Amino acid sequence: MVCIADIRLVRRGDVIFVPPMEPIAARLTASVFRALGYGAEVLAQTPETLAAGLACTSGGECLPCPATIGAMLTAIETRGLDPARVVFFMPSTCGPCRFGQYATLADMAFARRGWDGVRILAINSENSYGGLGTRGRMLLWHAVVVSDLMRKIALKHRPYEDEPGAVDRVTEEWTERAAEEIEKPAPDLAAALRGYAAAMDAVPRTPRPKPKIGLVGEIYVRNDPFTNNGVIRVVEELGGEVLASSIGEWVLFCNAVEGFRTWTSGSFRRGRLMQRLERAWFLSVERKYARVVRRLVADREEPDVLDVIAAGERYVPKEFHTETILTIGRALLFITRDKVDAIVNASPMFCMPGTISAALFARIEQEHGIPIISTFYDGSGAPNQTPAPYLHYLVERAETRAAAR
Repeated sequence: MVCIADIRLVRRGDVIFVPPMEPIAARLTASVFRALGYGAEVLAQTPETLAAGLACTSGGECLPCPATIGAMLTAIETRGLDPARVVFFMPSTCGPCRFGQYATLADMAFARRGWDGVRILAINSENSYGGLGTRGRMLLWHAVVVSDLMRKIALKHRPYEDEPGAVDRVTEEWTERAAEEIEKPAPDLAAALRGYAAAMDAVPRTPRPKPKIGLVGEIYVRNDPFTNNGVIRVVEELGGEVLASSIGEWVLFCNAVEGFRTWTSGSFRRGRLMQRLERAWFLSVERKYARVVRRLVADREEPDVLDVIAAGERYVPKEFHTETILTIGRALLFITRDKVDAIVNASPMFCMPGTISAALFARIEQEHGIPIISTFYDGSGAPNQTPAPYLHYLVERAETRAAAR
């Protein structure tokens, strides 16, 4: 295996496999790679692929590691792919999170099978994923923003649909349309998003009193229905409505961290200017698409990531560049700004940022009088049973309050 940090090192005819971190975003990401001229597919995850990953790891890694490696191993083996033509997309990060070391572990797993030709596209957050190139980064950011908005709309509508499955059918259709749009020479994702919003408007639904639950935590597990055992669906089945942290939050956080670092760098003026220009562009794209569906998402617009950091900084220093400050800060804004009734903190077992967040949440729960439920996932057991008693009480309270009006 060769670890590469620049997409220009991927050859035409290679296949880039994208981890299925979030269903909409993963499919749009694969379309971005295809728009750049590469073959791309979303990896499939099943209990069998997870078992394959667990068999070649030590058991102490966090769940995204065996989940992604196992899916990759299975794809190559079952389809008889040429390892030399396979690229594994695994965005990396620096700092204390062990995720940055998993490319090396994947290398060992591939090498044991004699697959020395497998390459890992490990673009890094250290330079805000600059290895994708200018066009790739720009197109991917459009895809991330649109996928976040589509997910918000789906989560807002699905708990109230009159016909079970209607929202999922519309979302599936328009995810495919958005993916096709990305691959056009001059994509119009705003039109696709507008069409999705109109189609969702046509889905019959009935307002009902439901508690709102904020979902935070480690970015992979909180977004991936396979590794979190469908925690969003579980909350919905128990009578709640989920407001979830966005994927774009992490990209904006990386940009903010880059800005913090320029204060101590030798190229302060240029670095600070570039970071601010980049941030302004990120936010302009967010605003562009938010305007298209503002009527549907006005009550759940994303806070500025600097506000998230400021909220989290009451408990951890901003120099601690991990997801802890985002998890804490976003939970606090869900509580104070969005007025949620509870927080679910979803993280993989052994996740350092997740463990720190869970410890701090005990204090925050007391300070705000809001239930904060930390769930940890390792591919076994039934961790999603934990929210059940909380939701039972919260649903009863919501219905009682509605009846009293």
